Amino acid sequence: MAASTPAFCSHSSTDSEFAHRLVRDLEEVGIHVWISDRDIKPGVSWAQAVGKALQICDIVILILSPDSIASPEVENEYSYALNKKKKVIPILYRQCEKPYRLDTLEHVDFTGEYDSAFHALLEKAFGITDFSENQAEDVAAAKAANVRTGGSYDQPLLGDFGRAGLDELDALANQNANLTKIEAQIQALENKGKLSQEDMLKLQELMQQRQMLYDLLSRIIQMEGETKRNMLKNFK
Repeated sequence: MAASTPAFCSHSSTDSEFAHRLVRDLEEVGIHVWISDRDIKPGVSWAQAVGKALQICDIVILILSPDSIASPEVENEYSYALNKKKKVIPILYRQCEKPYRLDTLEHVDFTGEYDSAFHALLEKAFGITDFSENQAEDVAAAKAANVRTGGSYDQPLLGDFGRAGLDELDALANQNANLTKIEAQIQALENKGKLSQEDMLKLQELMQQRQMLYDLLSRIIQMEGETKRNMLKNFK
């Protein structure tokens, strides 16, 4: 089951290509991930945005490499998460020695085959153990249709799925409209800069609602994929 709040991706800028691939893949199975170089808006204080995201996120995905363990910013991020008793999932991207504070945490090894490591991450961090071949087909269909279940919000959530499964398509369009409204409210709060405690609670509530919509959109897409598979079986 996906987290009700977004996960936080902590990484070195040197590892951005891998970090963004991982974030995209997580979001395509309905898990929203906050990543700094995409989600910090122009003109917003970097330190404030990172601090705000860390407060809201319950899970920190920490990408380990020689560059990240040498980064004071990355150290500050995982140290804050550990101090606040948040779940930290180390991702071994490039071989390095884990810092002392992370030594007791089991990591997910991405230095080998990517797909098996990704499925291990889904299970360890998010409790997803049933990522079936059918789900994988639906994710591929979503990619082809330019359907996103999270992440970069300037992209349309509703792609061209054809005419099969009209009920699912209508539901997808309705939830897309709801998501647009929530995104506007989140953007308005983020633009305020320093937030009050009431604002922080409202922002967390909105992000939880957003994650619920991501989960629903993902299920609708899977339902639509199942409709297509059943139609194909009938023609065989």
